[in-house]
Amino acid sequence: MRTIRVFSHYVHEPYVFLGFIEFILFFFSIYAGVFLRMGPGFGNSYFSEQFITAVVYSSVMTISFIAVGLYNAYPGEKILDISKKLGVSLIAGFVVLTLLFYLIPTLYIGRGALLLSLINSALLIAASRFLFSKIVGRNILKKRILIYGAGSRATKVDKFINNGGIVGVEVLGYVPAIGEKPVVGKQKIVDLDGSLMDYSSHREVEEIVVAVSDRRNAFPLDDLLDCKLSGIQITEAVAFIERYTGKVNIDTVHPSWLIFADGFYNSSVRELSKRLFDTVMSIVILILMSPVLFIVAAAIYIESMGRAPILYKQLRVGANARVFELLKFRSMRADAEKDGIAKWASVNDARVTKVGRLIRKYRIDELPQLINILKGDMSLIGPRPERPEFVRDLADKVAFYSERHRVKPGLAGWAQLKYPYGASEEDAIEKLQYDLYYVKHHSLLLDFYILLQTVECIIWPKGVR
Repeated sequence: MRTIRVFSHYVHEPYVFLGFIEFILFFFSIYAGVFLRMGPGFGNSYFSEQFITAVVYSSVMTISFIAVGLYNAYPGEKILDISKKLGVSLIAGFVVLTLLFYLIPTLYIGRGALLLSLINSALLIAASRFLFSKIVGRNILKKRILIYGAGSRATKVDKFINNGGIVGVEVLGYVPAIGEKPVVGKQKIVDLDGSLMDYSSHREVEEIVVAVSDRRNAFPLDDLLDCKLSGIQITEAVAFIERYTGKVNIDTVHPSWLIFADGFYNSSVRELSKRLFDTVMSIVILILMSPVLFIVAAAIYIESMGRAPILYKQLRVGANARVFELLKFRSMRADAEKDGIAKWASVNDARVTKVGRLIRKYRIDELPQLINILKGDMSLIGPRPERPEFVRDLADKVAFYSERHRVKPGLAGWAQLKYPYGASEEDAIEKLQYDLYYVKHHSLLLDFYILLQTVECIIWPKGVR
């Protein structure tokens, strides 16, 4: 499946096209709803007045679809799961539109017309999703790639493809590099009868992924250059994995790659826009969630009979390794670490209280961190802040771990979206790879996208402990 870059972030091209088509379908759903409700007796002037309403309706519904993950490529996602997401997104869109119509009466089209528009949308979207699933199921959307290399580095690419981490590609085979001992399966090895260009042209190769373990041996510079100048995309293994998985694979990356790779940009404009985004969104969320905050605080107080604090304070590592005091609703017993030793949370952790289990499930225990954001210790979006004890241990064991502290930690983040709750060194290593992707590509657009996608994690909790 082909990808395109939007402000340095990679997105699947077919889903961008699907989003555009469904935006148009939403747009015309309004006109169809008005026509069915009002009949043909209304003139063209009435329909022309609905243009702004149709644009607003389409925008709200598209954003709602993004928020529940309907434009993400989830391998093997069941029809029932997609149907649930469609239902939730349509209901959420209806609620937001009702509020907008109340605040901006000129957008209002009537309850009957709006209801008919929603029915039209549901039918049209169901049809578009059915057709899209049929098209995606065929190989016509898969990108034909050839892996140059068959050693240990190539096996890592092969592993990502076989375990479903990379979707939408058709691997034609692995070409052993000169002097390289093949490690991948013999059935995957490609024996070139002629040149690399001849094979690529004959098999309609669209991209060659260079996954050579040692480039000091004879490297087919002329062959690869010939392919490149003939329109075939040439990609290094690290960049290929990054593009399709949304993470920087630390098993294949070298320090020199970090130096010469694009990304890792920062500027005063970016810092100012991020700070403004953090402040405005934190205030809005605090206002909207204030009733929930009050109820949770009361529930924690009642459960502990007033004998334990409502808020829990804990030291965490922030940007540039600066330690700060993080705020959370207390979700564990007050004596959870009475021995003074920091412990990872475990599945069904006995230390979690009854109220704590509920608020952890929907990430409500994290909301007091909005105060940390307003203070400037954290950002709304960024890597999850870890405890100093864990950071010291992981920095000694894991390459590039300290690089995740190049930006402020966040309440939500790319790693939180892509990977379940981390509660071990293995989990921390996996999440680090997503954190490095965020550090490399962070932008205001990516922050907004992550914030929207966090809604999906709240509605369908993943990896809660």
